[in-house]
Formats: sequence, C-alpha cells, structure tokens
Amino acid sequence: MEGFLRSAEKELSALRRQQAEAMNLVRSTTEYYQSGAGRQKEGNPLQLFLIVKDILAMVDQACVEITRKQQQKAKTRTNSGTGSSSPESPPKRPGLRFPVLLPDFFAQKSGSSGSESEP
Repeated sequence: MEGFLRSAEKELSALRRQQAEAMNLVRSTTEYYQSGAGRQKEGNPLQLFLIVKDILAMVDQACVEITRKQQQKAKTRTNSGTGSSSPESPPKRPGLRFPVLLPDFFAQKSGSSGSESEP
C-alpha cells in the first residue's frame, strides 16, 4: 500500500508540473493573440479557446448552409430540367495522353548516368 501511495504522489507531482507548463503555454498564447489579455488576473485564461470554438461553430454553420443551397439547386435542376427523374450523367472527359517518347529514351538516360560514374 505504501508503494502505491509513493507512486501516486510521484505521478501527481509530475501531472502538476505538466499542468503548470500547459497553463503557461495557454497564457503566452492568449497574450500573443490578445495583447494584454494575459495580464488580467481575473480573466479566463482559456478565453482564446472559447473564441476559436465560436469561430469554428460559425464556419460549420456556413458549410451546412452552403450544402443546403447546393442540394436545393440540384433539386430544382432535376425537377425543371428534362422532366425525368433519372440523374444526369457527368460530362465525359477526354482520355489522358502522354507524350510519345523515343524507343531508347530510358536507355539514353541510364546510359548517360552510368558513363559518368565510370573512369
């Protein structure tokens, strides 16, 4: 039981040090992005993260609205387009064309690098 208590105390002290380091990083980050906000002792040190959370929520809402509008546009196109319920097939793309290389193109490349290394 005493061994467990000693190991738990060591672990708690290590966790307290890590917490202090993390809070110092949070304070310095907050002070960097909100100049002077870190000097306010009564302020919430995690205020910056609350602001970021709110911004991400707004971005998420904007993405949802954009998706809804795109779905509505797609519905109106299919309903007013041909009158059939089958979706339109995507336009066909031309096949990829690679340049025509000389038959000994790779042999020239490997031969030129090999002749440089030989005396």
